[in-house]
Amino acid sequence: MKTPSKDSFKFIIGFVACLLIRLVPFRPPNIEPILATQMPFSKKYGGLVGFSFAFLSIVLYDLITAKLGMWTFVTAGTYGVLGLWAYFFFRNRKMQKLNYVKFAIIGTLFFDAVTGLSIGPLFFGQSFSEAFFGQIPFTAMHLLGNVSFAIILSPLISELINLIKKFKPQYNVSLKDDKSPLYIRITNDKYPQVVTARKKELKDNDYFYFGPYPSAYKVYEILKILRRIYPFATHLPSKNACIYSQLGLCNPCPSSIENCEYPEIKLKLKKQYW
Repeated sequence: MKTPSKDSFKFIIGFVACLLIRLVPFRPPNIEPILATQMPFSKKYGGLVGFSFAFLSIVLYDLITAKLGMWTFVTAGTYGVLGLWAYFFFRNRKMQKLNYVKFAIIGTLFFDAVTGLSIGPLFFGQSFSEAFFGQIPFTAMHLLGNVSFAIILSPLISELINLIKKFKPQYNVSLKDDKSPLYIRITNDKYPQVVTARKKELKDNDYFYFGPYPSAYKVYEILKILRRIYPFATHLPSKNACIYSQLGLCNPCPSSIENCEYPEIKLKLKKQYW
């Protein structure tokens, strides 16, 4: 199953929108968009997202409206099961109105059977027959609401998810994550290094820097090609020559220059480096 790690923003938007609709005054309690939103979410992002979406929607709503009780967790858990069920139901089915309607009918009947025939008798002292016959008009309205939302809202949400994925920028052009663009930096050291750096890592005394570049991948590809043509160093001198010098990608290596015992050769290498 997929996780919502990369799609948390969409999850939050759907979650908040459903919550706001459910908080509309004078709304019939069985007209709600949770199942209609849950179906495309479960299909696109997996059963865990579908379960979490419904479970948290129910719990938070009851918490805000001061209706939290043991029945909340029965309702939330049952809706969560529908999220898992929707994942397996739609796994090999297309996201079509007919399939949305099918699952809306099956899911609503399952949900109302479990919650309607358990919460009343368990928590409010109703008899089973009283709960059963009292549930019939509620379920009829619930079916009408969920089927209507399944026809209108579910395909719309699925289409929006596909559009966002289709037109998602290839690179971080809006800088919406915590990373600034990448630069190519030539340091002002005794043996200048060619390295990559973020904006905050640039220094005033650098010889040169080029950028910014929105695609880190392309920066590394460019440096890889350039290094084969003009071998450059990416490190300060150390006791031993680097492995790149053995591959001909760091030539001359700053470590080889500093560790050279012959002044004439050392001078020649320095001139070659510059």
